[in-house]
Amino acid sequence: MANHNDYLCETHRKYGDTTIYFPLSPARYCCVNCEKKNIGGYTNPDHVSNPFGYCYLSPSLCIDCSIKDKKCMWCN
Repeated sequence: MANHNDYLCETHRKYGDTTIYFPLSPARYCCVNCEKKNIGGYTNPDHVSNPFGYCYLSPSLCIDCSIKDKKCMWCN
């Protein structure tokens, strides 16, 4: 069975490291392909704390579309 990390491009290969980047927020972002609201926000260790809240990294494609289309979920 294919994993979405198998389709990460060289630029975004570092996001495949699940010890640093893992879904943290609930699914509140929309996929640009299927337009379903099923993308969770990922942690960003490079983010500096601020009083306005936590900023999440959100990919362009959901995991299902990434596997189905064999594309990097972070590229569009």
